[in-house]
Amino acid sequence: MSRKRKTSHSSGLYRTRVTVGRDADGEPIRKALYARTAEELESKAAKLRAARGLGVAVTDGKSSWQYWAQLWLNLKRPDVGKSQATNCATAVKHLAPLNAIKMSEVRPMHVRRIVQQMYENGYGKRTVQLIISVAGQIGKLAKKNNACAVNVIEDVRAPKDAPVTERKPISAEEESLLWNVKPIPPKTKSDAERAARVPEARMFALVQLNCGLRREEAAALKWDNVNLRAGTVTVDSAVDFKGGAIKKPKSNAGFRTVPVPDKLLPTLREWKKHQWASRALQDRLWVFPGRHGYLTEAEFARMWGILLDAINGIDIGQRIAFGKQQAKNTGIASTGARLHMPRRYEFTSHQLRHTFASNALAAGIDVKTLQVMLGHSTPIMSLRYAHALNGSMELARQKLNEYDSFKESNGVNSVQKGQ
Repeated sequence: MSRKRKTSHSSGLYRTRVTVGRDADGEPIRKALYARTAEELESKAAKLRAARGLGVAVTDGKSSWQYWAQLWLNLKRPDVGKSQATNCATAVKHLAPLNAIKMSEVRPMHVRRIVQQMYENGYGKRTVQLIISVAGQIGKLAKKNNACAVNVIEDVRAPKDAPVTERKPISAEEESLLWNVKPIPPKTKSDAERAARVPEARMFALVQLNCGLRREEAAALKWDNVNLRAGTVTVDSAVDFKGGAIKKPKSNAGFRTVPVPDKLLPTLREWKKHQWASRALQDRLWVFPGRHGYLTEAEFARMWGILLDAINGIDIGQRIAFGKQQAKNTGIASTGARLHMPRRYEFTSHQLRHTFASNALAAGIDVKTLQVMLGHSTPIMSLRYAHALNGSMELARQKLNEYDSFKESNGVNSVQKGQ
């Protein structure tokens, strides 16, 4: 006579075991299920069998979102620079509310809630899209390894009205100020030290403005990459500011040789003469050397601040006076070069790259050539860098009028006046 099978566990819960596969020796692998009622237990068993039918892995506890998010991050880090790795880690933190959910139970609404909350908190569209992209990559990894049947994140989109932070080109006035900026006559030792950095900062900015280099590419530029006779600059490396190392360009398209406009060549030659006359032999390797080789992120930030101060005519004395007034108004003492002081003219180095793209298109350079010059993988990305300049609409009208006149003079699409 067979022994009667137990229907409950010593804990008082109903229990059953479902065969979910076989090990390397062919022995069955069983998973224990528990429930408060027989109906609930049968439902769990049915779901488990269905999941196995879809090929979903259910044999271990590695099924949570947190597990796959961390695994994705660990696999991603070796393939990207430190800056991008930091962005990925930040995205994973934003997705932390999903950590306790099983991968197979994640639904689009879970990610949409996070996206909506970020939108309400004022995050820009690019940041929201990054979060969605990372979530999708985590889902793709989990699906590929049978942790879920489908990647539901593919259906999530950023809100259409999410704010977009647009990087604009600098104005024609700011371009002129950049070309003509000079050190402020020093009144103190600190002023003199800052004044000595202005020529390098100006030259750095002009290379970005006229050649379209990324700041990390300009920082890694060596004189061996600059052919003053041919009037070209070759990009083959970049500074990983976060990681503190020299790396390859952002993509294969980043390896390129770009022309140096005739307007910049004399200034670049003078910069090389000045640098080689005033620098030690080991410092002549880099076009824009730092204290111990290439520019670090901290050195670049300080140099850029000095450049903007020079353009705005701000010296250390003015900064100290502003800091004292701020301390009087707020009760918080803060002075010196690092003090955030409002400037009339304020722009980032990346805006110079946008300005270069806009100027190039206005000069008649085609999009495909611009793509190569900017080091972009697709022309669509290059078009995102292009902006309508002041007066461009009037210029477009003039060109259309000229083209219409050309066609009429050749009997093409001619129409009667007033028709």
